[in-house]
Amino acid sequence: MILLYNIKLKLKEMVITMYILKIAYDGRYSFQQQPHKQTVCDILLDTLEEIGILDKKKIIYSGGRTDKGVSALGNFVIVELKK
Repeated sequence: MILLYNIKLKLKEMVITMYILKIAYDGRYSFQQQPHKQTVCDILLDTLEEIGILDKKKIIYSGGRTDKGVSALGNFVIVELKK
């Protein structure tokens, strides 16, 4: 499940639109990216890129992270999506 919130940041003369996603997932994978392991973060980035709203080089900022075996009902992530 993903809920989408929109925020706009104004830094000097530049306006950046960021999105807050509220996500829920089961504990099959840990959240934080790790080499040679599939994670919730990887799946989320791949999905957003696949549907065409994220550049792969963008960074996700997470309000928390979980270990493998721990589920989340309301983890928040912030990401800059394509316009």
